[in-house]
Amino acid sequence: MFPDTVARICRDVDDLDEPLAVAVTRAVADAKGVDPTTLRPLDRTLPSDALTDLYDDAETELAVQFEYADHPVTVHDEGVVRVYPTDASLGD
Repeated sequence: MFPDTVARICRDVDDLDEPLAVAVTRAVADAKGVDPTTLRPLDRTLPSDALTDLYDDAETELAVQFEYADHPVTVHDEGVVRVYPTDASLGD
């Protein structure tokens, strides 16, 4: 279930010249108001290569949800990363 809260940060990763894991880390850092290097590596939350592979190979609508640095995050197949406030819930 997707949060019914408005995303704090929304990025179109198709417009960026950086790996998906870096885009997610930067978006979460922006939402937290911190330098991206202060966050633990995304690979400790989920394999960033797997996330990239899912995104690159998606032939159907796809959205991956996870929590990173206390923020709910969704990565959509159309290239959008959404970072929600820490009090938003990803649901069951």
